[in-house]
Amino acid sequence: MLLGALALRAQPSDEPHLSIAERMFQHLLHNRADSLYAHMAEQVKPMVSPQQLDGAMAQTEAMAGRYLSHSAWGLREIMGRNAYVSTVRFERSELAALVMLDQHGLMLGIQLLPLQMVHRQTRHDNAQSDNIYEVNDTIVSGNIRLPAIITRPAAHKGALPIVVLVHGSGPNDMDETVGGCKPFRDLAQLLAQRGVATLRYDKRTRVYARPVASLDEEVTDDALAAVALAKRYGERVFVLGHSLGGMLAPAMAHRDANISGIVMLAAPARDLTEVLREQIEHIIPQGASAEYKQQFYEHTVQTAPHNFTPLQQVETARALRIPLLVLQGERDYQVSMADFELWRKALKKNKSAQLKSYPKLNHLFVEGEGPSTPMEYYNEGHVAPYVADDVARFVTKSPTQQ
Repeated sequence: MLLGALALRAQPSDEPHLSIAERMFQHLLHNRADSLYAHMAEQVKPMVSPQQLDGAMAQTEAMAGRYLSHSAWGLREIMGRNAYVSTVRFERSELAALVMLDQHGLMLGIQLLPLQMVHRQTRHDNAQSDNIYEVNDTIVSGNIRLPAIITRPAAHKGALPIVVLVHGSGPNDMDETVGGCKPFRDLAQLLAQRGVATLRYDKRTRVYARPVASLDEEVTDDALAAVALAKRYGERVFVLGHSLGGMLAPAMAHRDANISGIVMLAAPARDLTEVLREQIEHIIPQGASAEYKQQFYEHTVQTAPHNFTPLQQVETARALRIPLLVLQGERDYQVSMADFELWRKALKKNKSAQLKSYPKLNHLFVEGEGPSTPMEYYNEGHVAPYVADDVARFVTKSPTQQ
């Protein structure tokens, strides 16, 4: 169930900014991308382009249904910043519109989020308990500094295997928060309960307000820096990559001989151009024109063109001589069983490779029934414990040397 309308009250001094928030939302609603961009603060403009803003509402309506109405704007503090918030009604859902403005009324950001996320926007607290201990550290990747958390069993004093968690696409936090789910936080706690340490970190594109031009810059370089840090905390280092992170995990292992094994969760085996077209067929309502689907495709590619560079992930994985574990949710529409079958075929002669799929799990490895949809992510969900069972078994039983 989605939460009801947000109870927010604006102070009289907020009136000019409330009017600006409404105007920005109208630009978004009516696809006036140039007007949105023109009203952005100068420090934000290098991070986005009018082309990236173009069609944003249409993409939301493709998932949530036709826009119906929105409530009056109110002021709410989120992650230490003032945000102007309105509850937006669509045919199939309600979302929260957030407009961030600076003191001059220039826009720092505009988002449509699940209502639950607005209520949960709090800073991360370490999960200390009788069974789990967490410590903060920093990944150094060139001139980049990324906050990281190491999670381990509290009672274990000796050396442990440690797993570096590598995100999917987008500016992810260290928990890989998507809607009401935090799969990396779930995995870190579940694995600690099973005797395995983890290292997770905020992604470069979340911490720094600067664009990236390649997958190495967005993902791989920082993941390998995380591996270097993890060696200080564990006896053997494994990489667990989810989605795009899983797709790049074989290349990471190829570049760094210190990686003892890789786990690929929902990893594309096909080029992302093909994967994206399959996603569009799944989420776009029936009856949409081929022209609309093509516009949706082109807009998505424009937002991060480097993500669609052809890779050789299957060939790279096949050549590795370290243990590999490939896991797949059978309800996943973002990376489907077609990719899993390609991995199965490519790795069938590799005695160090293990593959397993789960009938009830979606892309975030959360259980559900029936076909998965984008709206499913908005509900609170948790990684199935049996996924952590399989990862922990793989890590603890993998041979030290191949």
